[in-house]
Amino acid sequence: MPKLKVGTLFQERYLITSELGEGGMGLVYRAHQIDADRDVALKLIRNEQIQDQETIDRFYREFKLLSRLSHPNIMTVYGLALQADSLPYAICELVEGNTLEAIKSKEAPFAL
Repeated sequence: MPKLKVGTLFQERYLITSELGEGGMGLVYRAHQIDADRDVALKLIRNEQIQDQETIDRFYREFKLLSRLSHPNIMTVYGLALQADSLPYAICELVEGNTLEAIKSKEAPFAL
């Protein structure tokens, strides 16, 4: 699957509103979850990583552990989809604020 475009309806539930970032394992989008009427962060594994079972296992472990944590400074994991016939993805709380890069480079003040 190529990068999702703004306005794309993903899995018939998530309207992509912007791209938030990307890393070695995946892409993160801001999306509107239609059935829950809320904005969320949608994390997708990159296409080239989908065939790598080790990456999928790591993705699953990461979100399984995050879903067990509860703290005001940790995002909430709403769900994880790992069906064989679908692109693996996670739905998380959308947290507004400064990026880690901006904080590290002192472009933005650290906010609690």
